[in-house]
Amino acid sequence: MALRGLTFPQLALAAVLGVAGGLYVYKPIYQRYNLQEQRKTREAAEGSSAPEAHRADIPPRAEAGERAGIQAGSPVQD
Repeated sequence: MALRGLTFPQLALAAVLGVAGGLYVYKPIYQRYNLQEQRKTREAAEGSSAPEAHRADIPPRAEAGERAGIQAGSPVQD
């Protein structure tokens, strides 16, 4: 049996560290998904009451590269 050399406290510690590591890695993904769902819900609720002309005045969100000042298609300079 492969688990012969591991004691219960070692296995418990490994399990706790594995779960904690998984939460640490995937937490931003869950938050992003939750934020997108909240946005969709809010837009659906406001969509019926907001006129289309008002919506057209709102610029689209900038992508991460655009916020950093990077333009699409521009060569990287060293």
